[in-house]
Amino acid sequence: MYDNIDELIEINLALLAKSKSHSLWKYDFVDKDGNSLDDEDRFAEYLEQKGLISVEPSSRQRCDLTENGYEIFKNGGWFEFLRIKDLFAEKERLENKRKEITDRLDAAKLTNEYKLSKWKVKTFWPVFVFSIIGFISGIYNFIDNRKTAKHIESQELTNQQMESELSKLRTLVLDQKSLDSLHNSKTRVDSLKTK
Repeated sequence: MYDNIDELIEINLALLAKSKSHSLWKYDFVDKDGNSLDDEDRFAEYLEQKGLISVEPSSRQRCDLTENGYEIFKNGGWFEFLRIKDLFAEKERLENKRKEITDRLDAAKLTNEYKLSKWKVKTFWPVFVFSIIGFISGIYNFIDNRKTAKHIESQELTNQQMESELSKLRTLVLDQKSLDSLHNSKTRVDSLKTK
């Protein structure tokens, strides 16, 4: 069709937007030099496909600017629209790439979690059994220590009782000796005299 189609759209979109009724006849479309286009029917059809104009249905000669076409003109024109469209395409491409990378990372993460899960399953039971043995051993030691403490307390009580009994016996024995020596007047001196 035309090599410089985007430039022609920019020029004719501005003509349509600046006209009083926002409409032109097909033969009013111009090229960059201001000359009438050779193939205005195909150009109008192209603009209509892009949603920039609507061609009047009865005679198909009048072209009215659509709301979409007016918004494009108002927001900077056709070149600005194409630039923004390219930016959105680039943004979408980057988002797709980011999503692809995220999907790969998620797959790697799931693989690692699967491996870790298998490892957890393999190590769970030995660790669980070891912890149960430790728990039972701890309870046994606690009970054994309580019994030992009670046994030691009872032994201390019996030792104290025995010591108190021994001290009583010692005092009794000493008391007996002292009584015997008081009652017994035999001394060495007395024993010598009798002979």
